[in-house]
Amino acid sequence: MEKKGKTFIISGPSGVGKSTVLGALFEGRDDLYFSVSATTRAPRPTEMPDVDYHFIEAETFRQWIEDGEFLEYAEYVGNFYGTPKKYVDAAMDEGKDVILDIEIQGATQVHELRPDVVRIFIAPPSWEELERRLTARGTDSPEKVQKRLLRAKVELEAQYIATALEIYVTGSLNVFNHRSNVDINNRIVCYDIKELGKQLKKIGMLVVQDQVWNRVTINRAAHKSTRYYIDEMHLLLKEEQTAAYTVEIWKRFRKWGGIPTGITQNVKDLLSSREVENIFENSDFVYMLNQAGGDRQILAKQLGISPHQLSYVTHSGEGEGLLFYGATILPFVDHFPKNTELYRIMTTKPQELKKEDE
Repeated sequence: MEKKGKTFIISGPSGVGKSTVLGALFEGRDDLYFSVSATTRAPRPTEMPDVDYHFIEAETFRQWIEDGEFLEYAEYVGNFYGTPKKYVDAAMDEGKDVILDIEIQGATQVHELRPDVVRIFIAPPSWEELERRLTARGTDSPEKVQKRLLRAKVELEAQYIATALEIYVTGSLNVFNHRSNVDINNRIVCYDIKELGKQLKKIGMLVVQDQVWNRVTINRAAHKSTRYYIDEMHLLLKEEQTAAYTVEIWKRFRKWGGIPTGITQNVKDLLSSREVENIFENSDFVYMLNQAGGDRQILAKQLGISPHQLSYVTHSGEGEGLLFYGATILPFVDHFPKNTELYRIMTTKPQELKKEDE
């Protein structure tokens, strides 16, 4: 059985050199097929039917759209352009690799229909060189050259975004590109991203934060408050994007009925973030328990804690520490009763539960 060919898409701004690359690629080869587009515009004097374009009537083109005969299509300046499936499929069935020279929008359409296509984007060496090439053609006015350059910038930015997201959409990290199996309508929802790999952890945190924002918005419309607890909060402040999102939450949540609470044992990591001042400035309360020696000195300098006040978080017992409210600092003792079901659920000390069971 003859091996079936593959489909390759070549994209890039006008003047980038696609024609030169394709000319060199096809030279002396008969195992490649160059896809000829269909169009409803009239042929130009030098154009040959079925070589430069498949020229068809607008009514036929619309019928082909309805029948799903195109891999991609678009309307430009009152005319339709598209890539018919039948010519591409026939060449692939003959074992030939098919080359499509189409714009980014068309390439995206083809990729949605056939995710196994190979996409190649050709970028210019520099903007100056691209402008020089377009001007040297002598076919466009200076105004049109500038329009082409502007369009090229849009295409390059679009390609950069598409490439950056591809691994999360159809690639190996597409774990979030599915319908959630978490019931987010529960009164209490817990997200655990501990098992996510390093590459997914950042986007995982952003996905969770975005969902929390949605919940706050929905609850606000229903006149409900939303409590948001973030364990190991220093991890959110390590990455620039998640840190910026977290600060935005801290600044705006209260106006939307949100009550965010950050929890961390890694004070040094927390205070090393550039955003930590914004967090403290927008926090009504700081609840501080026993601190390690090095952390105490950092906190004393950051929060203006006196040596006497610092003694309340030095070798202090469980549930003992300092409460900060604005400019007021108060020592507190809050021993949570251990003979309750809630304590059994919350405790992180398995030995206590073991003693009760014995």
